[in-house]
Amino acid sequence: MLVDHVMATVARGRSAWDHGVGILHEAWTDAPPALRAARLAAQGDMQRTGINGVPGWRQLAEGDAVGALQAARSRPDAPTMALLEAEALILAGAVRAGVERLEALHDAGDPAACLALARRRHLLGDHRGAERVAMALPMHAHVALTGARAALVDNRTAAAMHFIEPYLQGIAPLPESMAAGAVAMVAAAIMARRGEMKRLQRFAERLLAAVDVPGDMMPAVARVAWIGGCATRAWGRFDSADDPWMAAARLELALLAGDGALAERLAERAGPFAAPSAPALALLCGKPLGNESARAAEQAFAAGTNVHLWRTHPHRWQPWIDAALATPANVEVFDLGAGELPDAQLIPQAVLDDGSLVELLSPRPPPAKPFAGSGVWIGKKLCHGVGIDCDWPAAESRILHDKLLPAAHPDRAAALVLGADEALAPANEGRPVVAIAPPGDPFWAGSLPESAWPTMRVVRMDAKQGWRGAAERAASALASLSAS
Repeated sequence: MLVDHVMATVARGRSAWDHGVGILHEAWTDAPPALRAARLAAQGDMQRTGINGVPGWRQLAEGDAVGALQAARSRPDAPTMALLEAEALILAGAVRAGVERLEALHDAGDPAACLALARRRHLLGDHRGAERVAMALPMHAHVALTGARAALVDNRTAAAMHFIEPYLQGIAPLPESMAAGAVAMVAAAIMARRGEMKRLQRFAERLLAAVDVPGDMMPAVARVAWIGGCATRAWGRFDSADDPWMAAARLELALLAGDGALAERLAERAGPFAAPSAPALALLCGKPLGNESARAAEQAFAAGTNVHLWRTHPHRWQPWIDAALATPANVEVFDLGAGELPDAQLIPQAVLDDGSLVELLSPRPPPAKPFAGSGVWIGKKLCHGVGIDCDWPAAESRILHDKLLPAAHPDRAAALVLGADEALAPANEGRPVVAIAPPGDPFWAGSLPESAWPTMRVVRMDAKQGWRGAAERAASALASLSAS
């Protein structure tokens, strides 16, 4: 499943319970192998779940939902089998039934179910629900990170800091360096949102200056350095042609810069360490759908097929959702955060999140909406809280107001200039809108937005000039919209 980009990149700390630490703990406590398999599956680490070869959990990792369910129900009283059943139900498409089982296990005090439930709610767009679940187990690093990511999506920086501060202060232990990198990225994002730029810069500089940064922490340090205004230094710091971890760190910087061609070359050099960046790379490059995607879409959306779509973002994927609704399949859309749920007993033939549709379908653009208003509504926060030198300057806003005829109200404007997230709703209505793209987000850096919304133009930060001249480019974009 694809996740909201910002949280997908923060989620690079994929294993807060390091496999070595887990092996030691379970050997000392003589815990059954199924317990470790359950922990790994709860974290979403299906590769290691499968490697362990535990019956039932191996089938889950291989995508065999029927086999996993049979194993779970053949030994209902065995430890972890209830969790296996919940995960197998979700894999089989019974998302609501699986989530409800996870909730029951969480209420009974199962820590692995707490992690699995928080992760599932976050992935399915119910960020506030994920945050509430994570509060039950704040001293588990992976649960705390999930809660912090969920809080950041809702711009609840105080709540996000509450989750990670014990790890930043050393009060709670971090089991391995990749988790430390994930905490560092969350901390940098919080400081950027709060405008704590001096502290952010110092934080980034200290991380870059550490000569013994572990390899698996390098991509996270590169992202923190970019947020902290030290991208050039980070590029020089990770300069080894033979080190795949350094290539992964440079890949992170290329993705943040919106350079798809460079990112593809670095992904080859990084090898398996580039895997977490694959979704972001696909968004940035926006390659046309091939025959394999067409065959998969034809099978998933065939006539008579029941498909459940889970909405992870209120607006971003709407043209792709509309494309799915136009297929011969019986497609229903659900929003976990809004309480829009299917019947608990209903198991569809296919279950997808809205972001994954970009790999299957071309967007269905909304029709242009004739609008009789006048003037241009200019948003107050066009790009804010991204990082040092990444926020929209007040000087460019003044130029925009001088060049354009400002409208008194957005509903009465002929066109709008808005921050990216704000621009999506009017774009889905077919209104003319210029979106100011947040630097570092591959969705906005690539070709997808303007292919999905013909009445939208995107203005991006220049790699060399920053936002200088962006107001002029926004005015030109508006002129191109009125001419088309």
